[in-house]
Amino acid sequence: MGLAYGTALKRDGGFEGAEQKARDRHAHYYTDAPGWLYRAEAVSYAAISPWADEITGDGEWYSTDPSVEIFAYPVLRYTPCGATIRNIWRDGTKWVNLEPGAKQFASRTAKEAVEALRQRRKAQVYILGKQMRRAQREIDLCDQVLSQTPLAMPSV
Repeated sequence: MGLAYGTALKRDGGFEGAEQKARDRHAHYYTDAPGWLYRAEAVSYAAISPWADEITGDGEWYSTDPSVEIFAYPVLRYTPCGATIRNIWRDGTKWVNLEPGAKQFASRTAKEAVEALRQRRKAQVYILGKQMRRAQREIDLCDQVLSQTPLAMPSV
C-alpha cells in the first residue's frame, strides 16, 4: 500500500481519539477541508535489534508485530454518492463511494474503517485459501502423473 506512520489505534484513545490524532497530523495543511475520511491498515515496520552496532548498523533485523493504524484523508468535496479526497501520500485525488454496501477505499469513521479492514482481510483469506487448495490439487495431479508414467532415459 505504501502508507507509513499512521495513527496507531490504541484502546485508551478509542476510535474518536484516533480520528482526532490522524486529522491533527495533516489539518494544518488542509484547513478548508469540509470533512475527513479514514482508512485502517494493519501495519508492521522493519526494526533492528537494540544491541546492534551503532557504527556499522550490523544487527538482527526483524519486523514488528502488526498494529492497526488509522490514516486520515481530507475531503475536497462531497457528492450524492460519495466524496472526492486528496491522497496525501500520492499526488492526486480519489473518488470514494460511500453508499452502504459499496467497496470503499476510505470510511466516514475510524470504526467503519476498521470494519472495512476486517472485511478486506476476510476476503483475502478466502481468496488465498482457494488458491492454496487449487495449488495442492495440481501438486497431487503432478504426483499422480509422475507415479504412473515411467521416466524415459535420454538416448546418448
